[in-house]
Order: sequence, then structure tokens, then C-alpha cells
Amino acid sequence: MPARYAIADLALGGQRLTNVVIGDPAHPDLVADWVETRTGIGLSGPYLEGVRAGKVRLRGRLINGKVSLGAIDKLLPASSGKPFALPALDVSVADGRMRLETPQGIVGLKLAGSGKLDDGFRGTLAAISERLDIGGCAIDRLAATVKLRIDAAKPTVTGPVRVSRLACGTTRVDRLVADLDVGLSAALDRWQGKATVTTGAARTPGGTLAGASGTIAFTGSAAATAGKVDIAADTVRTLEGGARRVSVAGAYRIGKQIAFDGRVQASGAAVAQKRLAGLTAIGGAAAGTPVAPLVAAAAQAIQKAGRGFAADADVRVQIEGGRGKALLSRLALASASGARVALGGGRGSRWTGRRAACGSTRPSRCAAAACPRRACRSRRRNPVRRSAVWPPSRPMPRGPRVWR
Repeated sequence: MPARYAIADLALGGQRLTNVVIGDPAHPDLVADWVETRTGIGLSGPYLEGVRAGKVRLRGRLINGKVSLGAIDKLLPASSGKPFALPALDVSVADGRMRLETPQGIVGLKLAGSGKLDDGFRGTLAAISERLDIGGCAIDRLAATVKLRIDAAKPTVTGPVRVSRLACGTTRVDRLVADLDVGLSAALDRWQGKATVTTGAARTPGGTLAGASGTIAFTGSAAATAGKVDIAADTVRTLEGGARRVSVAGAYRIGKQIAFDGRVQASGAAVAQKRLAGLTAIGGAAAGTPVAPLVAAAAQAIQKAGRGFAADADVRVQIEGGRGKALLSRLALASASGARVALGGGRGSRWTGRRAACGSTRPSRCAAAACPRRACRSRRRNPVRRSAVWPPSRPMPRGPRVWR
């Protein structure tokens, strides 16, 4: 292993090295102005007790989920096969920096802190990246500065993470900030905490919003994460209409099954003008009939209500294995014109759907997908099933529907 250093002090209980260079001198894996080690002697012989360092520069690569430090890997002990655990090592780093190359992009890390790694470490960790591509999403200009605390082998991370832009396909979110308070297990395989989130403008193919803010609480592991969410979005616009503010609050789960059970509210909502304009044709269709005045009045009332109303609903959604279902158990609408609608009781209104053979719930997309035309036709007959619990020909079993 190529290495170059000067021995400034050499004793039984400690050593001090200066001008340390490990790896190819043209592209070293580690450079440090000074490093001190402290050793102890136990029943099994000498052991490393602590490490102190000044300015340290590292190069690393993420390969198959593991970090490789190049030539330094030869100095590290072989894996014991036991579950991961932080070492009982007293560490002090004044200014440690690392360039980490990953398949998703390059990340720069900076660490400063001191204490025992398994209990008592306190430090600051910073991370920056110009661009990361993760799972079909692009993260531009990531910047994080968090505090790192380790007690009883369990790390805690607190502080803000900022992203200039997050783009997933045709969906884009600007100026995303998440203020984290996350606790990890000793094996680093479980997490629990909360994130306070704010965003700038966001855009999807079906709509836009001016910004969003709220909190997300979570507990989980690699298998699944669950918690509670309370998020509100401002100035929401879609093809069907918009709202001054839309809020979502409830319990969620992300894993093999994606689920949400909670409340959705909208204030300052309005139906798109082109949708309301279609009601004029309904009134005209009844012209010359005895019910024409009634139909015209009803159309006018609906138009007025559609120009400004508030909505409040209880919703439950589950998606698993390409199939989804939703339950609307309560809905309340109140318009600025004075109209009121309340749906509740009974068993609610349900929707169930499944993917088309080509992976889309919209059969029109089959032609653009890489799947046999016959498979698309076979699923095109009934790719999505919608059913109300109460048939339209009969009244809802229980619960009022009030207009006034």
C-alpha cells in the first residue's frame, strides 16, 4: 500500500504522524496534516483507543451499497459478519472532508466533532451535491448542515436539508426545505422522527401550486415507513378548477402497501369556468318545456355555487400490487352563494381500480406501451371499475344529503 508520512512522536501509548499521504500520490485516497493515535493494552494485547486529526481529506466510492476508501480499505478490519455497531473509539476531527462518488452523483461531505463513536460523540455534518439522480428523480443543488449526536450507540440528526429543485418525470418542486429531527437505531436499520417541510412553487401535468408547508412524522425501517402528515398547499390550480388553500392531514404508510387515512379540506375553491359554462347548455336544452324555468334556475344556482365554495372530506386510500381503492366516507360542501351539501353515514362511496395490461389504468396508453396489442384489447373492456355503494336508482342507506 503506497503511503508517505513523517513520525513526529512515537511512544508506547501513542503516536503522532504528520504530512500523511495514503494511496497514489497523484490522486491520494487520504491526505492529513497530522494524525494522532492512542493505544491501550488489554488481555488480548494492544488495541486502538482513540484517534485525533487536524485537516483530513478523503476520497471514497459507493460500490454495491458499500463505501470503498481505496487503499485505506486494506487497513480496515475484515467484516465479522455480526450486525453493524459503532466502535467504542474516541475520535476528534477538526476538519474532515470527503469526496464521495456514487452511481447517483458526487457528494461532498464535511465533518467536525469529538467524542466516543458509540456514546458521547457531538459534531456537525455538512453535505452538498450539484445533482443527484435517484430512482427517476433529479435533485439539483442539495445542501445540508446538520448536528450529529450519538448517545448509547444511537445517532440523532437535527437540522435543515435544502434542495433547489426536485424533478420526478414531469413533476417539479422548487425550493424544498426539510428541517429534520431524526433518531436512528444502533444498527442504523430503523428510524423515527419528524420533518418540518416547506416548498416553493410546484408543477405537475395536471396542475400547479404556489407553495406548501407542514410536518411529516415517521417511524419505520427499510421494509415500511408509517406516520402522520399535516400539509397545506396554497393557490392550487388544476384543469378542473382551483382553491386558495388545500390541506391534507392523517395517517399514512409506505411499503408493500401505500395507504392514507385522513382528512382533506379546501377553501376558496372554484370550478373551472369552462366546466361551469357547460351548464348553460343544460338550461337551453329544456327550453320550451314546462320545467324550463326550474332547470334554468338550478343551472344558475350551481354556477354561482361553483364559483366559490369550501370542501371538507374524510378519505381512505390503499394501493398495493398495481391495484388501488378509495373510500369517501364523509363530504361537506359550503358555497359562498349559501348552498350546502352534506354526505355522511352509510358506508360511503368507493372506487376500485387496477392497472391495464400495459401497466396503465388508462387503456388509451396501451398503444404507446411496449405490450402486445391483444393484451391491451383484452383489458380495455374494463380497465377501471367504479362503483357506488348505494345504486343511483335508490337513496343512500343512511346519512343526510341537505341542500338549502
